Amino acid sequence: MMTRFTFLFYMVLLANITFAQEKTPQYSKAYFVYERKSNYHIDEKGVYADTLLLKAEFPDLKYSRVKHPIDSIRIVGHVPLDKLSKKDKDELASSIYHTTELIEGVHDFKKNITRLKIRRDDANAREVIKKHLGERYHKFKHKETIDYNKQKIWLKFPSISYTKKFDTELKTIKFGSDTRLWGYYRENRKTLLLDNFVLLKEGLDNKIVPDVIFSNNEFGVEKIATIYQTIRLKSVTFE
Repeated sequence: MMTRFTFLFYMVLLANITFAQEKTPQYSKAYFVYERKSNYHIDEKGVYADTLLLKAEFPDLKYSRVKHPIDSIRIVGHVPLDKLSKKDKDELASSIYHTTELIEGVHDFKKNITRLKIRRDDANAREVIKKHLGERYHKFKHKETIDYNKQKIWLKFPSISYTKKFDTELKTIKFGSDTRLWGYYRENRKTLLLDNFVLLKEGLDNKIVPDVIFSNNEFGVEKIATIYQTIRLKSVTFE
């Protein structure tokens, strides 16, 4: 015979189980899309970029400080197109080409594996590179597989494939005070030691990330911003 105490115990247990199921629903796969965009802005008047970026990449170029043509709150460096050499234009085209991509990912929760398809086929980047920099633009794609169990990353390009280990790729976020949702991670780039901004999305599974993986992210990535590029989460669906 069930006592009043036993009845209450089972009711509390059932409520806890139900709450846990609602809080952490079980999915088999997550499908997500990130968009990577170059932080250079180029139009018929010239190149606009963070002054630190211009100093690092084009130390011999003289720039003026102006309002950003799209975001008037920001003050950036500006260099007219006619002040760029052929080499400068080649380097700019390469930077924009390599930092403008669409990243489509699928994370398999059972296998604990993420598969990414990374494509370069952006209409705006194509126009900037061809019209303003006089360079060719080629479509390109490659694949990456992130195996969290084996702690390895496989990269497959059209002409070569290779493997990287987690211990050489993991980034560690230094979080802001009293938060686990945003912070910075450090990265060496040429002669620069950069602090790159990371914004996490509360409640989003921590395996939902672009082609940058972290050692201490409790949640998935909503945004990564460096002086070179900005990566934003565009969509997430579950199966």
